[in-house]
Amino acid sequence: MNYWCKNIRYLAVVLILFSGLQSQGQEKENEKRIVNFSSDLMDYDESLGPQVHRLTGNVWMEHEDIILSCDSAHLNQGTNRFKGFGNVHIIKADSINLYGDFLDYDGSSRMALLEGRVRMEHNNTLLKTNHLHYNMEEEISWYFEGGQIIDSINTLESTWGYYFMETEEYHFKNQVFLSNEDNTLSTDTLFYNGKTELVKFLGPTQIFGDTNYIYCENGWYDSPNNLSSFNKNAVFQSRDQILQGDSLLYDRENNITEAFGNVTARDSIQNSIIKGEKLYFDEAADHIVVTENTLYIMIDGLDSLFLHADTLLSYSIDSVDSRKIEAFHQVQFFRSDMQGRCDSLDYLVVDSIIHLYNEPILWQEKNQLTATEISIKMSDEGIDFIEMLDMGFLITEIDSILYNQIKGKTIRGYFKDNDLNRVEVIGNGESLFYPEEDSSHIGLNNAVSSEIIMVFQDGKITGVKFLYDPNSKLTPLKQITSEERKLEGFIWHGLLRPKNRKDVFEWK
Repeated sequence: MNYWCKNIRYLAVVLILFSGLQSQGQEKENEKRIVNFSSDLMDYDESLGPQVHRLTGNVWMEHEDIILSCDSAHLNQGTNRFKGFGNVHIIKADSINLYGDFLDYDGSSRMALLEGRVRMEHNNTLLKTNHLHYNMEEEISWYFEGGQIIDSINTLESTWGYYFMETEEYHFKNQVFLSNEDNTLSTDTLFYNGKTELVKFLGPTQIFGDTNYIYCENGWYDSPNNLSSFNKNAVFQSRDQILQGDSLLYDRENNITEAFGNVTARDSIQNSIIKGEKLYFDEAADHIVVTENTLYIMIDGLDSLFLHADTLLSYSIDSVDSRKIEAFHQVQFFRSDMQGRCDSLDYLVVDSIIHLYNEPILWQEKNQLTATEISIKMSDEGIDFIEMLDMGFLITEIDSILYNQIKGKTIRGYFKDNDLNRVEVIGNGESLFYPEEDSSHIGLNNAVSSEIIMVFQDGKITGVKFLYDPNSKLTPLKQITSEERKLEGFIWHGLLRPKNRKDVFEWK
């Protein structure tokens, strides 16, 4: 008897516990049941399905943290599903407003589908689409048939998108377009944070501004601070400048662009290219600075010039409507008809004059030119004019032993068909050259005159005129000593001469 009593008491406890657990589970289930609703008219129509009530006129429903209103609805209390029709309006947690023409809402899973002129208002953000899925439990909404996001700064459109409401993060894919008062952006994939207003984009991306165009394949855009980073095949085009690099950093507020890695700046008007590893571009001042592995290319239909230096500058000179190029430290350049090196150089495009400073050396065919400063006037045919200022020294190589030499305070060389045609020495003129007779050298002429004029043809001296107190001496070849073969200061720098355009990067 005691045995049965004990077991009955045990069974009773188990039943009580089970019924308690069952009632708790039922309470949790009941918590999600749609039970609070009202309408002007409610009826039952078997054609709609079992346990489906038709609600008509001023429909109102409250469930969990949402309050809903619409024109009419179907409520299936068996499946806990609510379908709303006409002027659907949902208020969620007093912070989200949803509008649409149709709603399909599952009260158990809290999944909702809105269709027809759908609008979602959250904080300062408006989402518009025709089909919106909304997981109210996880606070995630998404669309797959096109949508639009509008906030205080940007308007964004895409084929599909996800919106994470707690973090205000958006993910967009396929035919993504973003626009604001400054730019229009198109891309394949975009991530947007509504709190920070930071945009990240992946895939081929184009950005159109008032004065520039940008292309890249990934990057980001900080709207409040007007800062952007563009990476992978990045291109920036502004006025007549086209910039390319592995990555670009753009400060729209100050119109500053910085480029890094395999940088190229093309000037379509001046027909030139600047390359390097780092670039700084001030768009307002039209000023470019390039460093590290630099190369300036002066494009010519017949023969381009390739120049390397530690630092390259390119900027606009408004007074002459042209650009000026400056190169600093260990400057070397190569063109098939001339090569040179110096410590600094500048080139004003409008007058086509190149200035070489600080121990400049210029080679042209068999000629070597040195001075404190050298100026080269270019023309469409090549070199037009060269001026050597202060301690000018012109050396022409005849062979490995014989060199024609001219010295003076100022030396001017004039070219015809890109060949040296005439040389003028002004001040402290000295010359040492080997005159010819019947194509043979007859001796060494050493002359001193304050001014000297020499005429050249095919690289040979064909005429000489000494002005103002000349002093000239001709020494037969057999009587020439090694000391007499060179003017004071003679140095032949043939080993320093760049041999090709790649050689300009090697400073000897």
